[in-house]
Amino acid sequence: MLRPQPKTEADWQLADVLLQPALIRTVDNIRKQLEASDWRGRYEESWVFPPGTPEETQMRVKLLQQQLTAAQPEEAAAIEEALAALPAPSPAYQFHLSRGDRSTSIDLWQLCFRICFRDYAARAALANGAIVEVEIDRDLLDETTGEVDWHRLDQKSQEAVQAIFALLGDPSATATSIPPEPGEG
Repeated sequence: MLRPQPKTEADWQLADVLLQPALIRTVDNIRKQLEASDWRGRYEESWVFPPGTPEETQMRVKLLQQQLTAAQPEEAAAIEEALAALPAPSPAYQFHLSRGDRSTSIDLWQLCFRICFRDYAARAALANGAIVEVEIDRDLLDETTGEVDWHRLDQKSQEAVQAIFALLGDPSATATSIPPEPGEG
């Protein structure tokens, strides 16, 4: 999975401000597109461990996370301490779409990256490794307050989702086809 690498600490902070709202708007826009189409959708959450995390460590983290959900307060602190010493997985969100014999999956974080970062798809295509150097799309922030510009974010998310559904309507398109960057083409 490609990971964005903001250039500066300020870009990291802006990414923290933008990514969760982008995920919320994107999921909502996919839901709206599904309602207006004959495609079926299913949302799936999973966890991705840092590269090189041994399988045994991954299993240990999952077991401790399970134990934490049923732990008594006095046990919870020890479990949380053990988890803090292990590699933490990141959430991954997939949206699986199907219609008849066609199906595809959308990596929601990758789509959010395309929305929040300038030229993300082009940079990802040129990336030699798993890290993609990125620049925040500052147009998604209010110039005065620095807060999320919800209208612009929603508009860019709608464009990205519409591009995906337009590709789905093209029988020659494949699951790996890349729609244009939101706000372009």
